[in-house]
Amino acid sequence: TGAVVPAIHSHPPGVGGRILVRPIRDDDGTIVACLATLRGGVRPRYRQAPGVAGHERVALAPVAGPLGRLGHTSLPVLILGERGTGRSVVARALHRQQLSPGPYEERSALEIADEDLRTLWVRGRTQERGGTLHLRDVHGLGRRVQEVLVGLLSEDARRRRRWRLVSSSDRDVRALVAEDRFRRDLLARLGARRLRLPPLRERWSELPEIVRALLGDVGGEVSDLTEAALQRLRSYPFPGNLDELAQARRHASFVAPGGTADAEHLPDWVSTARRSEPPVPPSGTGWFTSPSRSTGRGEPAPRGRKQRGSTGH
Repeated sequence: TGAVVPAIHSHPPGVGGRILVRPIRDDDGTIVACLATLRGGVRPRYRQAPGVAGHERVALAPVAGPLGRLGHTSLPVLILGERGTGRSVVARALHRQQLSPGPYEERSALEIADEDLRTLWVRGRTQERGGTLHLRDVHGLGRRVQEVLVGLLSEDARRRRRWRLVSSSDRDVRALVAEDRFRRDLLARLGARRLRLPPLRERWSELPEIVRALLGDVGGEVSDLTEAALQRLRSYPFPGNLDELAQARRHASFVAPGGTADAEHLPDWVSTARRSEPPVPPSGTGWFTSPSRSTGRGEPAPRGRKQRGSTGH
């Protein structure tokens, strides 16, 4: 109608300082819509730490959608993926997305005792702002610590939780539950939301973009790789995933004279190790490739073919 009426516009704190509203008219002059513009700056979804922007961007790309939806919640998150896929990077990104991020603490579940866990929990409850506790390798929690953690989570379900619990593992935790090595009720509490980080062998189509993003972290003169260098990288299984690819990238950046790095500028261990089979596409089942289906060289065994001449180590 063109009349002035009261309105409520809801948006997260820190996004925009003023709201400017103007009508949109059609050719006949009738108001058909209203355009609201937020002025005063928009806070990014997550802040990228200096010096690791490329590595962080590559690690977060497969879970960018779910990450944006989980950022402003306090629900526990379970991050699953092989070593080197960026589980700690994702945990820190979840922490930074909180509206009022408090302290971030990362501990290995393989080394934590029940007394340490209780101390951490008390510290989290006394924080004025919410913080994040990241338990790496959560599959390694002892039975006593698992029991204590279930009790702490049960208590916090009846009060306002201060710690946001993020856990991560490179194991099939459901298989550990079936073997009675991990509590089923604890997995249900830790995995209210689950994020799966794919291994590098499932992202070969993105390899040129991934390499260029990682090269940007070094800040040197090398900004790209030749096709021969990319083919050499594709011939290596990269059991260490992104972390191992980053090491190869650093080597090429310092050895190459500048501009574009060639295959000869890659480290020797990339040249000598070759894949005997092309990578198998992901099956879409499970959370990640089960270790029981591995060839022992960081890639799944070919389907429909019996593995010969190798033993598990």
